[in-house]
Amino acid sequence: MQVLGNMSIGNTAVGRISKFENNRSGTIATGVEIFGNLLISAQGEMDFSDGVNGTPDGIVRLHGNWTDNQLADGFREGESTVFFVGNALQTLNRPAVAGNENFHNVVVNKTGGFLDNNMADWYIENDINFLQGIVRTTTTAYLVFEAVATARNASDNSFVDGPVVRETDNG
Repeated sequence: MQVLGNMSIGNTAVGRISKFENNRSGTIATGVEIFGNLLISAQGEMDFSDGVNGTPDGIVRLHGNWTDNQLADGFREGESTVFFVGNALQTLNRPAVAGNENFHNVVVNKTGGFLDNNMADWYIENDINFLQGIVRTTTTAYLVFEAVATARNASDNSFVDGPVVRETDNG
């Protein structure tokens, strides 16, 4: 599915939840390309988890900003892949009281501008692939790699500028 502008999930009456769901288990080519900004409101949810471990859960291809205002888990990532492909500054936004945002796989393939982390911490569960573009973090908004997560293809043209944390498995 393509959204030729902004995509807003939620903005409904308090007590009601709006949901965008990709439930095609194992079908990696399914998902959504958003040519504007993504807003998951306090009453919204974007669910890309099929509930089956080991199966790809689709793709989100975003050209604009990512904002998740849901205080619980507005983005259920499952084993999805999120592409950041904008040609200008893109920001990742989440209220500090909501906590971190988790992504299973990420691809940074920006033709221009930066990708700025403006949320608490941004967690990579499995893999981040740096093809083109710079991710900027701060001392209050890290990029965190879970113990099994990997980073691929970092170069002078695609890397993290700022603090990065690597979790360890001390079992």
